[in-house]
Amino acid sequence: MYRLNSNMRANSRTIFLKRKYRAITVLILLLVAIAVAVIAFPSAKQQSTQNKSIIYGVSVGDTLPYMNDLAIKHELAGIKSAGFTAVRFDIPWNLVQPVSQSTYNWTKFDTIFSLIKQAELMPLPILDYTPVWARLSACKSSTTCAPAQPGQFATYAAAVVKRYSSQNVKVWEIWNEPNTVAFWTPAPNPAAYTELLKQTYQSIKDVQPSAIVLLGGLSGSTGNEGIYHIDARNFLSDLYADGARNYFDGVAYHPYTNLYLPNDQQPTSGWSKMASLNPSIRSIMIANGDKNKKIWITEMGIPTGGPKAEVTNANHIPSSADHVSEALQAQVAQQVLSDIRQQSWVKSFFWYSYQDIGTSNKSSGDFYGLVKQDGAKKQAFGVFNKALEIGGSN
Repeated sequence: MYRLNSNMRANSRTIFLKRKYRAITVLILLLVAIAVAVIAFPSAKQQSTQNKSIIYGVSVGDTLPYMNDLAIKHELAGIKSAGFTAVRFDIPWNLVQPVSQSTYNWTKFDTIFSLIKQAELMPLPILDYTPVWARLSACKSSTTCAPAQPGQFATYAAAVVKRYSSQNVKVWEIWNEPNTVAFWTPAPNPAAYTELLKQTYQSIKDVQPSAIVLLGGLSGSTGNEGIYHIDARNFLSDLYADGARNYFDGVAYHPYTNLYLPNDQQPTSGWSKMASLNPSIRSIMIANGDKNKKIWITEMGIPTGGPKAEVTNANHIPSSADHVSEALQAQVAQQVLSDIRQQSWVKSFFWYSYQDIGTSNKSSGDFYGLVKQDGAKKQAFGVFNKALEIGGSN
């Protein structure tokens, strides 16, 4: 048998120790890499708990009827290119039946539905806004005036559903932000809205039994509580008290954050009111036996322009501020996507809106877009594009 002398044995031991320490070092580095990967990427079990059935879309308000066909095509193509699969838009009663209950003007909306179909997007129509002949006498000059007779609105809704339900419409939203005077005049009225909802729900189901009917998206940031602004939680509680529970299939909600980040626990933030505060929109639903119904976020966004101060640091929001930087808008979008994917009770997320509607800083309302008025993409566009491309949208 071959024998090693003492020097050879010493050298051999040194080589062995070096190899041993090298192997240990490699093993440690490998374990560190695995740990980092586990933190950065959820395990298969963790991924399975994520809500993958969320519908991602863009809410464009009442802009489509006032755009030419080419502009509509361009906007829908942009929405699609960002990774979204749905578009939410108004079908105002005052545009469909401007003259009387016996006449209809479908021309523009026939075109809109056709273009949405061509773009392979899911439509989520909002039925709202009253023609002059059907308004309450107290607010004849306002399109957001409540209908004098809810049954007339229900008849209109049935006609719209009959005409367009075959255009891949699965969901209908009944009015927009009825808890604020900006969209329900002369003042928000839970009992009156409940009656409208009851009659409209039944008229829609008679035409399209499989339809999902959402109560009108409640404004999460309503300013000071009063007769003109009812907190979304109080309004929802009143709807339940008035017997609305069996007349909606989901709660549409608009959790605007009032310039805060979504994860900031702020009493004035619509995002906090959704589930973090007590009571919350979610806790009220559960208390009223609606645990299995979903919250549909049909509007949420944050502006990047306005006449007042700009917020660049989420930890410092001046009282005079009315908009955020593009970087902070992107951070809001990132937090939103991360948060809602962990909530099984969220069914949709619609960003408001796709494109800025102006360039003058006279109003922050002109700057909620993911792209600027000239078409240049903001950072938030890239956030959605990357997230929806990787995570998929339904």
